[in-house]
Amino acid sequence: MNLAIIIGRLGRDPEKRVTKGGQDVCSLRIATDFKGKGSEAKTDWHDVVVWGQSAQACAEHLKCGRLVAVQGRLHTRSWENGQGEKKWRTEIVAHRVDFLAGGDVRSRDRESAPLPF
Repeated sequence: MNLAIIIGRLGRDPEKRVTKGGQDVCSLRIATDFKGKGSEAKTDWHDVVVWGQSAQACAEHLKCGRLVAVQGRLHTRSWENGQGEKKWRTEIVAHRVDFLAGGDVRSRDRESAPLPF
């Protein structure tokens, strides 16, 4: 099973683009915090890719700092840059993005992006 679930804040505004095939895609950069027993808090950064109607909803309604919950799958892709170096990136391909209200993750005032499938 390949399932990733995170709750965190957007580190920048969503970046929406359209593929050559006309499909909407939106990139999100999300910060999650972790504090281990007896350690300082640590921030992890996650790259999230959202497709279709969900991408459009994210681009229209989300801004830097907004709290979101993301469910999806991990995907690692590779490519060669202009200097011929192999690069890798692991992303979460979102199946669902919930827009959470304010800073309270338990709030009932939340919206969900429509599922793309």
